[in-house]
Parts: sequence; C-alpha cells; structure tokens
Amino acid sequence: MKAINKGVDNARDWKPAENLPLAIDALRSAQRVLITMHRGPDGDALGSALALACTLRDLGRQVTVYNPDELPYNFRFLRGASEVAKSLPSEAAFDATVVTDAGAYERLGPEVPGWTGAACC
Repeated sequence: MKAINKGVDNARDWKPAENLPLAIDALRSAQRVLITMHRGPDGDALGSALALACTLRDLGRQVTVYNPDELPYNFRFLRGASEVAKSLPSEAAFDATVVTDAGAYERLGPEVPGWTGAACC
C-alpha cells in the first residue's frame, strides 16, 4: 500500500531505486550537513535525526540538528537531544540538508534554507 500525502500539493513519489543513490552521493560528498524535521517533533522524527547525526559525526562530518520548537520532555534523554539548535545563524551554510520526517516543506522551521530543486531525493 502506498502512503498518500493528504493536503500536500505536488507531493513527490518516493522511488528508492532512484532516490537512495542520490541521497547517498549527496551525503558522501557533504562536509557540513543540516538535519531537520517537522515542527513539534515526535519520537520518530527526532530519533531518526539524532541517529543520523551520530552516524555522520562518526564519519567526520560537521552536523547541525535543527528544530525551533521545544523538544518533548520524554525525548530529552536521547543522545544529542540537548544539542538540537533552536535557531540557525544567518550566515550558516550547508552542503546537504536532510529532513527526517515532514510531509511538506511548510512543516519545517522558518530558518531551513529554501529548497532549490537541486539534488533532492
């Protein structure tokens, strides 16, 4: 069964055979990575972001995890939760941005760099 993004205009299909290699290539070449998720993060959004951040840091990447909202108290014990940035400096630059959970760009925080259509998967 295919998930449907209700209320999302022009939702893109997830095609693993096409999209996964693009994501891997983007992360292999990136040194500065922004990881974010929908506002009001739940466990799967935050846990995925923090796990990926841990892995990328182990691979030598500079990683920023961003969400402008307060993290739910029951997830604050997670490794890296205390380091989630609530804002991004205006001069911040990233080679790749990963969104671990959001049905639409509009569900992200206000400081997430705009999507240009490049290297999107």
